[in-house]
Amino acid sequence: MRVAMLAPIAWRTPPRHYGPWEQVVSLLTEGLVSRGIDVTLFATADSLTSAHLHGVCPTGYEEDRALDAKVWEGLHISEVFERADEFDLIHNHFDFLPLTYSRLTTTPLVVTIHGFSSDRIREDLLGGADTVMCTGTALIAELVDLCLERPRSVL
Repeated sequence: MRVAMLAPIAWRTPPRHYGPWEQVVSLLTEGLVSRGIDVTLFATADSLTSAHLHGVCPTGYEEDRALDAKVWEGLHISEVFERADEFDLIHNHFDFLPLTYSRLTTTPLVVTIHGFSSDRIREDLLGGADTVMCTGTALIAELVDLCLERPRSVL
């Protein structure tokens, strides 16, 4: 199985100090790799991982205020969806913005929600969409099994 893990890019993955979402992504990524799953981590270029690392943004935009967050977020998110056909599963930890790309690929998308900025986002962006949605963190093995059994469904 080939998994694309989409991390936020406010901080490096794993974070040097603060960065709870990046820490969760790091733990899941390293756990998958230790189980023999082929993972590509889409994170900042200075991230540390035993997975394949693909970084467009050189460092976290919170660590280098000269970086324009919105520009780098757009470039980062579009990169994983441009390569979506290379993966069996995309696991999004980037909040709602990647959901705008979800209908541009047939690759199943798992979304782990760490804290949406609005409860309306799920309804407005997903409304009957074909995305697996998880609130909080879940066992990745169960998510992978679910995606293989019932791809493109909403939980």
